[in-house]
Formats: sequence, structure tokens, C-alpha cells
Amino acid sequence: MPYLPRTSHFPSLHSRAPQEEDETQEGAREQGASPGRLWPILSALSLPHPAHRRAPEELTVVLGQDRYNQSCEQCQTLAVRAYRLHDGFSPTTFQHDLALLRLQERADGTCAVLSPFVQPVCLPSGVARPAEPEAALCEVAGWGHQFEGAVEFSSFLQEAQVPLIPPERCSAPDVHGAAFASGMLCAGFLEGGTDACQGDSGGPLVCEDETAERRLILRGIVSWGTGCGDRYKPGVYTDVANYLDWIREHTAS
Repeated sequence: MPYLPRTSHFPSLHSRAPQEEDETQEGAREQGASPGRLWPILSALSLPHPAHRRAPEELTVVLGQDRYNQSCEQCQTLAVRAYRLHDGFSPTTFQHDLALLRLQERADGTCAVLSPFVQPVCLPSGVARPAEPEAALCEVAGWGHQFEGAVEFSSFLQEAQVPLIPPERCSAPDVHGAAFASGMLCAGFLEGGTDACQGDSGGPLVCEDETAERRLILRGIVSWGTGCGDRYKPGVYTDVANYLDWIREHTAS
């Protein structure tokens, strides 16, 4: 991820991993965002390929983590009770790139314990309006590569500020063309330089809302891109606002 790195706790971010690392799966540890104590949300691409897909009880979610693949005092490791991929997800076109994890409650009935390092993020109330050039930037976070072709993931959680781009610009022939489909949004700088990268899939794109509370809203989920920070190739995200009914339906069941 070609970020300007700076210290961040990004308390709504989590990482997902098999209980035993599968070295045959590149990027086996991925990340997502947590709208609630029981239901982390991430991209379907973050889960292993169906041929290698594990049973829910073989997965864990780590909350409060800021160093890649390292335990920490504030970390919370929780079992996964179930997961649900969007029925329309296409690994070819990346449409409907969305999945939910249902966390397993502990024996005492508790699940994630909120702290300065573990916080939920709000869902949007409607479709995001692309920001004007002077508007506040959104933030994306992850442990992915800091540049295209890197071998190692980032040791520390990285974040970057990127603006939303109007969908008609994202689908222009010189940007993503027909590959940019319904249910997607793109964010970044058309001149390039700052972007998500390999290994950031499933990470959150959060923006401040326009209310007095200035709450952080989960606008997007890192999905796909062409290169990392390339000119006219801003990162593409699952547009969370497009899937509110789906999220509410499955988190209520």
C-alpha cells in the first residue's frame, strides 16, 4: 500500500486468519471492518478460494491489532460461528464482493469488548456523494504491500487519505471502463500515488458523515484495482450503501 504511514489504531478494523496459517494461500490473513460486536464485514475475495474454503470453526478474528501477525495486549481473538457470502459474488467481475462473519459468543455470552482499540463503525444511511476537491478525505487502512510487487506485508497497520470519485468518472474508458459495475465505488487520486495494494482486500474505507457528530461511516470495502497507485487507476471498493438491505437482512437472522 503506497501510503504515507503514520501511527493509527483504526479501532473498527480486524484481521481474519485460519487457526493454523495455510502457507499455500497468499494473503491468507486479511482484514475487514466491524459494524457491530457480532458481525464483522469484509470482501468475499478476502475469504479463501472455494476449493480451499474452511469451516467457520477453523477461522478466527483478531480485534485491536496494529502489528501484522503479532499478538498484543489489547488484542481480542474470537472464533467465527458462521460466514455468509453475497449470493451474487463473481470472482471474475468482482461484483457483489461482500461477506459477513458471525462471531461466536464466549461462554459468558459476551463477544467483542469495546475499548479504545476496538470500536464498531457506522453503516451509511444512503448513497455516498463523491467529495468535492476541497472536501474532507476518506481513509483506507490495511497491512498490505506498500508498493506494487513487494514481497512482504506491512509490519504496522498503514492508512491513507483518498477522495471519492464520481462513478461516471470511474467508468470512463481511460479509467476502469466497463469493469466498473453497479455496486462499486472508486476512491483515490487520478494522478496516482496513493492507493490500497495487494493484501489490503477487505479493509475499510471510512468517511466522516456531514452531521454535527462527524461520525465515521463505512463507505467502502477494498475490492480490486489495477496496479497500486497507478495514474488514472484509482482503487475500487464495494459500495456498502448499495448493500444495506442485504446486510440488515442477514445480521437480523
